[in-house]
Amino acid sequence: MLYFYPADDTPGCTKEACSFRDAWAEPSHDVMRAYGAYGEKTLYGRKVIGVIRSTVWIGPDGRVRRHWARVTNAAEHPAKVLAAIRDAA
Repeated sequence: MLYFYPADDTPGCTKEACSFRDAWAEPSHDVMRAYGAYGEKTLYGRKVIGVIRSTVWIGPDGRVRRHWARVTNAAEHPAKVLAAIRDAA
């Protein structure tokens, strides 16, 4: 699943995100597993199963251009992704 929304913390977008969250048990995790974005991870020192923070850059041809698996620094990561996209242009 991939969905887009216009703004964080607005009534409509929050309702949509919460509805997806509430239906989480219904969709399979096959696509996330295919990208290595769902599985065992460490959360607060415990091993758990869940979504693994990662980013996949998919080019206009539908092919994966780059995969950042197991992102550890969420604050710095977007700048690295944008730099890679700019450098490829």
